[in-house]
Amino acid sequence: MKTIQINPADNVIVALEPLATGTVVSVPGAGEVTATEDIPQDHKMAVRVIAAGDNVIKYGLPIGHVTCDVQAGSWLHTHNVKTNLSGEVDYEYHPSHPVLRAIEPKTFQGFRRADGRAATRNELWIIPTVGCVNEVARAMCEQAQDLVGDSLEGVYYFPHPFGCSQAGADHAQTRKLLVALSRHANAAGVLFLSLGCENCTHDQVLEELGNYDAQRVRFLTCQDVEDELVEGHKILSELATHAKTFKRETISASELVIGLKCGGSDGLSGITANPVIGRVSDIAVAGGGTSVLTEVPEMFGAESILLDRCETRGNVFFGIDYLVDLPSAAIGQSVAVIGAGNVAMDVALTTLRQGARNVTIYARSKHVSASSDEVEFDQLDGAELVYGKAVQEIDDNGPVLRTAIFDEEGTVVGYEGELDHVSCDTVVIAASQQAKDKLVLTTDALVANDRGPLEVDENGMTMTPGIFAAGDVVSGPSTVVHAVAGANRAVAGIMSYLGI
Repeated sequence: MKTIQINPADNVIVALEPLATGTVVSVPGAGEVTATEDIPQDHKMAVRVIAAGDNVIKYGLPIGHVTCDVQAGSWLHTHNVKTNLSGEVDYEYHPSHPVLRAIEPKTFQGFRRADGRAATRNELWIIPTVGCVNEVARAMCEQAQDLVGDSLEGVYYFPHPFGCSQAGADHAQTRKLLVALSRHANAAGVLFLSLGCENCTHDQVLEELGNYDAQRVRFLTCQDVEDELVEGHKILSELATHAKTFKRETISASELVIGLKCGGSDGLSGITANPVIGRVSDIAVAGGGTSVLTEVPEMFGAESILLDRCETRGNVFFGIDYLVDLPSAAIGQSVAVIGAGNVAMDVALTTLRQGARNVTIYARSKHVSASSDEVEFDQLDGAELVYGKAVQEIDDNGPVLRTAIFDEEGTVVGYEGELDHVSCDTVVIAASQQAKDKLVLTTDALVANDRGPLEVDENGMTMTPGIFAAGDVVSGPSTVVHAVAGANRAVAGIMSYLGI
């Protein structure tokens, strides 16, 4: 077979080997098609006439359009095909609800963890909290290979360039990702390796980690010991002893969790590797297992197709996105709002207006950034404000919260060990929803101050000449009167800047 037509609706075929000019291939529904030019392996050849501007159909779906008239047998590539993607796209959810026939799950030989989860591997992981200790982690990992044996299958380290000189949401994301990695079931033991002077500190990792198994998770700060390699090997040896207590046993495949990630795509991966992992995912899910599709940015162009295959629109939203585009789907009766700023208060009030009956706002500390008026209005409308609750994660049922421990001045000094599992219909994340995150980071040359709003001069001009701003994005949460006054000042500044 020299070519393949992936879907009967396709107006192209894929060359499985190089096709020389004049090669004749038989195509179902199109008859015999003669290559009018050389077609490279893995590339597309038209099987019928495609008029300029018409879509190229592959997989039964449009993947772009031709920029000129194309004859049957022509080579289709970047010289005559352009993408249909252009700027911002408005998506609509039209669920197709594909159905998988349930099957009796098979079994596999895996490891049963102390918390009940199933693992496919039994390994030790070294996780640097800062990129400065990557080489130490590498040397430590190489030295620890003598521990591998029995049921311990490997020792690995995870280098990265982060953990130092980061701030705000960027720093918080690094911390969350490192801690999330440490929770993976395949890691029978984890060693967090720190330098000692980074801003992703040992204490911050402990806070993010919450309640943990001290037999499984250990810590080492290089600057606190004379020889970090010697101390590291001691700790890894103890973790190895613990890891070797786990033995493979028969576990239902319904407990499998498969993670999917974009790899090195080529001209044939769409008809080879991708369908294979798709079929494997279907089999796993049909047997009660879970398949997690990640690296969403790589799916550009297929968003609407995948969106329609989703069971629901999802019940987790970000505050600004929620307020800008209220979901058409019902939010349910119970809503958890994460955050305690004015955006959180606006979200809570809006969900009540949408019909929610039980709306709870969870604040991490006793000090909320929302104005007292906003808080009062929300409480009068029926929203409940709960202090001292930090989000550990969001599961299928709702947020999983840690309860803060306060000192006499009301400062958070730690968290209780027991987690609070909240069940609700919808979660709205309204923490850190500021201009810094939504505007400044996506617009070159705009500068924010420490609170998030934009920096402007006395005329309302930002640090970029010719760009002016006013209202909450400058002053922070305030009144309409202040916003109008700021707008009038900005208008006067624009008129002066333009010389009018």
